[in-house]
Amino acid sequence: MGEHIKSNLSYLCTRDATASNVENSPEGIILLSRIPRDNQPTSEVELHARPDYSLGREDSRHGVQFADLVVPRRSGTSTVQPIALKPVMSAKGAVREHKIARYLNKQGEQLTFRPLGFTRWGGNFSTITEFDQGVVSYDNTLLEKTHKPTESEIAEALTVAAQTLIILNDIGLAHGDFQVKNTASDVNGRIRVIDLTMMKRLRDTEDVLSDITLYTESLTRFGTQLSPVSPEQFDDHFLHTYEKSVSDIFPKQRQLEVKMDISAMRGSLDFLIGPSIT
Repeated sequence: MGEHIKSNLSYLCTRDATASNVENSPEGIILLSRIPRDNQPTSEVELHARPDYSLGREDSRHGVQFADLVVPRRSGTSTVQPIALKPVMSAKGAVREHKIARYLNKQGEQLTFRPLGFTRWGGNFSTITEFDQGVVSYDNTLLEKTHKPTESEIAEALTVAAQTLIILNDIGLAHGDFQVKNTASDVNGRIRVIDLTMMKRLRDTEDVLSDITLYTESLTRFGTQLSPVSPEQFDDHFLHTYEKSVSDIFPKQRQLEVKMDISAMRGSLDFLIGPSIT
């Protein structure tokens, strides 16, 4: 994205957010609106690139870009909204992420970034979400090569990760890409879920184990560096935290299975995590 670009602006009523309607919207920025704006003519907005917003998110594999969306108003003043633009494979994928985000945010506190709309340029689509500078992902705490995390930082990161998985599993979801970089909290300590691309319905305990295993693998950047977390720390702050909520998440007939799987994982932590830098 250039430093400063102009784009057409159109609106789509939230209840009409379907893949077909996104595909058939005018090219440019498509903002979601709670009220229909069918008769509103297409206007123009500006995107001002903000690479400084990407601090701590440089390893995003989705090519997320950050900008200020400047929307002119009839009063002569402009509304400036910090945003993140995330490329997706299709309009269907964009709408799917939008619906998951709305579902998550209806569960209580805001659990993920607020969806604002979409972009369409030809056959290329992106989601637009509100950018919150106060949200920090825990790879910046645990995996930063120039910083050795303290015991309290490790405890916080692992506890938040376990609580994130508990929240998702409790509402019937598996993350699908549960890495350290996709766990986060805001300045008030509230949990935020990052990256909804692979999220899906929780089918069985295999989905839980898959998410936890991926998280342990990401602690070593998939075998490319030593883990900042020891097996004992992972057991104390992650597995024990999750284990305490098993009876609240799963029906009685499945609780024993989940606990047995966690016990088996506990016995494999030396292999999954290996030696740590602590």
